Amino acid sequence: MAHFSALTYAINATVDPVVGGTIVGAGNYEYGSLASLKVVPNENYVFQNWTENGQIVSIDQDYIFTVTGVRNLVAHLSFIDGIGEQHAVAISLYPNPVNDKLTIKATEAIEHLEVFSITSAKVLGMTSHNETLEINTSNLPAGIYVIRMTTQNATEVRRFVKK
Repeated sequence: MAHFSALTYAINATVDPVVGGTIVGAGNYEYGSLASLKVVPNENYVFQNWTENGQIVSIDQDYIFTVTGVRNLVAHLSFIDGIGEQHAVAISLYPNPVNDKLTIKATEAIEHLEVFSITSAKVLGMTSHNETLEINTSNLPAGIYVIRMTTQNATEVRRFVKK
């Protein structure tokens, strides 16, 4: 009579930077099972991506995959210098709430723009040199979003609602 046991593999996960948040779901999993990792960013941090051996393997904050061996994953987070609305540069977002297209007008050229879900997942990033931008929001699920805009003189954060 033969006795068999399932192979188990370590699913290791770390956060970069270490102070950026915590990981839920790392540990030992049986071969063929689904591993579910979630990064929980600390205040003022937002999720960027998961990497393994320096290669991006997922841009989903909740990373689910079939276990076939040992994995050593890193969740990369970015520091946001506060999510309060600073108002150093006059910026208007409209319509807010938005359906399909969000218009942004600023008194200075917006050089970089990032949009984050309320769970801190980055959903959009772009570079520009214009004072007026239009963002297609039709593919975003309904919810509250944070938009971070960088001009030559300031970084501004605003919120908008997607219907």
